[in-house]
Amino acid sequence: MRKIYILGILISILVASCESRFIDMSRKLPVEEISKTSSGEYGSIAWISEQKIGVVIDEPDTEESNGSIQHRPTIGILDVISNKLSTVSIDDACGVYYVRALQVLPNQELGYIFECPPISPVSIQQLNTKAIESRDLYVESTIPFLGDFAYSKDMREVILVDVRGLFLKSSLYHLDTNRKKTNITPDFLRADFPVWSPKTNLIAFFGTKPYPGSNDKIEEFSQTERRLDYPWRLYIYNPESQGTEELPLDIVHPSSLKWSPDGKRLAFSGEYEGIPGVWAVDNIASQNDLRITRVVDGSATFDFSPDGRSIAFAYIGLQNKERQNVLYVVNLPEQNANVK
Repeated sequence: MRKIYILGILISILVASCESRFIDMSRKLPVEEISKTSSGEYGSIAWISEQKIGVVIDEPDTEESNGSIQHRPTIGILDVISNKLSTVSIDDACGVYYVRALQVLPNQELGYIFECPPISPVSIQQLNTKAIESRDLYVESTIPFLGDFAYSKDMREVILVDVRGLFLKSSLYHLDTNRKKTNITPDFLRADFPVWSPKTNLIAFFGTKPYPGSNDKIEEFSQTERRLDYPWRLYIYNPESQGTEELPLDIVHPSSLKWSPDGKRLAFSGEYEGIPGVWAVDNIASQNDLRITRVVDGSATFDFSPDGRSIAFAYIGLQNKERQNVLYVVNLPEQNANVK
């Protein structure tokens, strides 16, 4: 009987050790609806100040009389108090243009990648949040598809994402103060979503190293599906030591990664343990004791508030289609909250 009792305890310990170390607070945290679009859906957001949030609204495509299709997303700044949206003027010659990687720059202006093929080269643009006017901050000439970017605190260096196969092959390039480009992920199959810490000289990103079969020739669609579903891991890169630290966190279908304003917390949107959501990652300094909390119950574009106590978010993806024109704010749990 004593052996059976001890065996039962050992089994209980083993099962407990295999349980996921996360807490789901996505339906317990207070959520507030702060805005709703009259048309289109929120594609990305960036929280500039207590009163202003930068937004990209994906408007429905329109067909011209000549049969051409116009794709013209709205870029603007939303005043969350008056609910007024001030929009950026785009050259009418750009019937089709693309906006991605919307973010608050270290200088507190708004930045994003703008592409209007074939009229202008792809560029990182800076939007003056008072005048609502944009200008080229950096023009890219060698990367065929610039997927994302992240600036250093002093805006003198930048990380660029070179996408060679959407979600299948990509690299991170460090553009230093002398404008020299260096691939900092040569041993990775894919690397994306870089974010430069606002407080330390550290860069977080998602990446996947080569794995058995990753270099096989794709002969059927199921192979592509398996590669798309293969997990990414979270990495921290130090540009001074040029060292990369891997954190034990497997994510499927990530769509964004953010540092909190105090540089102590990371948050991402994607599937963790097979569950989609926006997740907060705490205790980053102790990679064997990460604290992971789901704060939104579905994939979403999001950004931290300037004080780091809340996030604004809008749903994306196949879930919650009927609510993707609504902008929400959720108050976050304290960073020292315990995982149970």
